[in-house]
Amino acid sequence: MSSFETQYWFGPIGKPEDGKLMEHVVWHINDVTLDAFKDLRSAKKYDVNDVTKLLDWFNKAQKLWGIYEIVRRAIIRYSEQIIAKYDLE
Repeated sequence: MSSFETQYWFGPIGKPEDGKLMEHVVWHINDVTLDAFKDLRSAKKYDVNDVTKLLDWFNKAQKLWGIYEIVRRAIIRYSEQIIAKYDLE
């Protein structure tokens, strides 16, 4: 894994003067490639073009948001679907 620091402005949309500059460390997984994916046991079940698109999105997204944010959003979405399916609210 690798990381880099980035900065962003954090504050109320209507009052940007009340915001402040924040620093954030973005962690990402190196070398997520088609060849690495092909080494997975179930890789043959997937279309190469679909996997290529998936990996392109994944690599861009993780360098923008960080791997932890992708995993966090996936957990939230999956949890919402479980709650809805089993009427757990």
